[in-house]
Amino acid sequence: MIQFKSTNSKKCWLCSSVGDSREHKHKKTDFKRVFGESETVILKKERKIDIQGPGSDLIKFDKVLCSNCNTTKTQPFDRAYDIVYNLCK
Repeated sequence: MIQFKSTNSKKCWLCSSVGDSREHKHKKTDFKRVFGESETVILKKERKIDIQGPGSDLIKFDKVLCSNCNTTKTQPFDRAYDIVYNLCK
C-alpha cells in the first residue's frame, strides 16, 4: 500500500523544524503575471472561488516550511525559476 505524507505535519519538510511558514501553491509572481493584484475569481470543479489577491491563504499550502527554509534555502530555486522564465519569454 502507498502511504502519502500529510501536509499537516506541522514540521518543515526540508529540515524537520517547526513548520511556521506557508508557501504558495504556485509562484506568487506567476499569479501576479496572470491575475495582477486585484480580486480574482478562480473556477474549481465548476465552483467559483474568490481570491483576494496574490497573498490569499486560499492559494497557499498549510505551514509546511519553517521561516528559515522558506526565506533562505528555497530562494536560490525561486531565482533560478525566474531566470528560466525570463529566458523563455
